[in-house]
Amino acid sequence: MFISCIFSFQQCDENEWLWFYDTVYGNCYRFNTIQTKNQLSQVKKSYHTGKYNGLMLELYVGVSDAREYLSLTTGASIFINDNLIKPLVGEGFELMPGTNVNIILERKKNKQMARPYSECVNNLDSIDSFDSEYYRKVLRSNLTYRQIDCFYAYIQSEVYKRCKCDEIASNLMLENNNPCETLEEQLCSFQTYQEITASEYKTRIKEECPLECDSVSYSFTKSESRYPSASYAKEISKNDALKHLFNNRSNVSLEEYQTEITESASISWDGLVGSIGGTLGLFMGINSVYSKLTEMIDYY
Repeated sequence: MFISCIFSFQQCDENEWLWFYDTVYGNCYRFNTIQTKNQLSQVKKSYHTGKYNGLMLELYVGVSDAREYLSLTTGASIFINDNLIKPLVGEGFELMPGTNVNIILERKKNKQMARPYSECVNNLDSIDSFDSEYYRKVLRSNLTYRQIDCFYAYIQSEVYKRCKCDEIASNLMLENNNPCETLEEQLCSFQTYQEITASEYKTRIKEECPLECDSVSYSFTKSESRYPSASYAKEISKNDALKHLFNNRSNVSLEEYQTEITESASISWDGLVGSIGGTLGLFMGINSVYSKLTEMIDYY
């Protein structure tokens, strides 16, 4: 439940949040994606760092009494990444209720040189860019290509071969429309997942799952304080609908710093040829001088 939402001093619009279902957390919401409620939208940008220039949320993170026995913990799970990337199961970090949390992000964008300078492959942005069924499955799922999603495509295909059902703990589309729902299917899926991830499967299939050259990573610094203050609690307690929510609320703010790392060749092909030519010319010149000196010594 959103109590308040502010981005760069402006109120957030309800339509800017996109709902999706997560197999672990259930109902989840994404903010600032290019698609919101079945329509395209502009990505919001902030051109200044600082606590008040980013996203500020006030959340109710409790669960109803009827569902409380299903939850081991209370709080919010937060995942932060680029706009087009959906979280994988287990990614992100937890926020406890009754706290004011300030999260400082450092965003690093890494651009590597493609083969032969590294192991990565350029231009992995269309379904025909690379000849691999696992690669194509990632693109068919409307995801920005990442090698890790390609590995999940392999796992999903192996689960279907052995269990005749689709493993659902990933962002990939269920191409066979048969999710692993029964207890027998879930046990088979879990055992297959354990067996594969305990092996060196990434080494075996890495030629079918190319490494992307452009990647984005985030590091986080988090600080917390008690929330709400006594005076704010008195003020907000005047709202009867929110009285019982006090101990199950989190106030979250985000600020961001960015670093971009671009890899470039230390020497180009033209530069290499020129360097070889220059060095060869130097050696020939030295050899010529040496020959003349030898002739002069012989003459004397």
